[in-house]
Amino acid sequence: MSTLINLLNLDNPILLPVKQAFKEYKLRDSLRFYHSYFLNRVNPKLYFHHHEIEGLVKQVNKHYPEAVERVWAVAEQVVNRVIVFQEAWDMERSNIPVTFKGKIDWTYIPSEDPEWTYMC
Repeated sequence: MSTLINLLNLDNPILLPVKQAFKEYKLRDSLRFYHSYFLNRVNPKLYFHHHEIEGLVKQVNKHYPEAVERVWAVAEQVVNRVIVFQEAWDMERSNIPVTFKGKIDWTYIPSEDPEWTYMC
């Protein structure tokens, strides 16, 4: 949780409740506020209604459990600032992880391969 919090821009005024709850060690409240932010934001535009989310999640978990597990694994890597392009949908697959010590440098070009940056 603290790793995810460190990746967020909590100075964004809309996320101040998340920041305040986290500062007060109210992690559940912090997550609840963050969850609410995602449910109520207007950008990006989602092409389904909020009341459909629960059903969509159930369907995806039922019919695509391996894909869900893989998405969670990739998300965990990104939260830990490790980028590996090894999925079928990646333009140029590579099993070589790129790990960032601090913030992710979205302009970094490993191995002089500019297409790597396009995939980020």
